[in-house]
Amino acid sequence: MICIIIFSDLEKWKKVGRWVLVYGRRKTGKSYFVRNNLKWYKYYFIGRSGDIFINDEKISYETFRREAIQSL
Repeated sequence: MICIIIFSDLEKWKKVGRWVLVYGRRKTGKSYFVRNNLKWYKYYFIGRSGDIFINDEKISYETFRREAIQSL
């Protein structure tokens, strides 16, 4: 796999707000980008089935909601 990193874009990402939504078409490298280039305290993935994952661990919607409210 070839990964092209545009460092000016990476610097812009580091300056965004506390919550960022990354979305787009399938198979474009969104998960890879988040896991390998960004250093966040926590990141959440929402699967097609609606399952919520935090750092590769499945959590309930209530747990996600509680954590989201606490971080505001």
